[in-house]
Amino acid sequence: MVGTMRARPPRFAVAAIFLAVAFVLGACGGEAGVRPADAGGPPDTEPGAAPVISAVTWTPAAGCRVGVSGKFTIVVTVTDADTPAASLTFSGSVASCFPAIVQNPAEVTCPNVQPYPGTVTVSDPQHHTATQFFTVLPCTAGTAP
Repeated sequence: MVGTMRARPPRFAVAAIFLAVAFVLGACGGEAGVRPADAGGPPDTEPGAAPVISAVTWTPAAGCRVGVSGKFTIVVTVTDADTPAASLTFSGSVASCFPAIVQNPAEVTCPNVQPYPGTVTVSDPQHHTATQFFTVLPCTAGTAP
């Protein structure tokens, strides 16, 4: 009986071959032997410069009182060597304050009863980002870093 059985490849070998072919055809642009220009490098190797946040400043509205909700103006000072300022996008928030930061400058309303941690991220069209953390104190202007 042993002489009449045909040898079959192990199942893992078939799966490995299938995955290798799928990788070559799918992950490399759809054609065997053709690689996209950015394949093979780390994910953050997009060409161009990343934004650089030099400061985040916040200023309370005139007449601010501790314990009473009030507005703060938040300004992000940022440069990007190869991207005009109008092409940068902003996102972020300040805990317990609203609304989210989606533009520069931004205005948020905070309860003014405790310190509020915040973060802002600036992105450019090449998918580079810069992030800055800061803490807004009740009725107090400040700058980070």
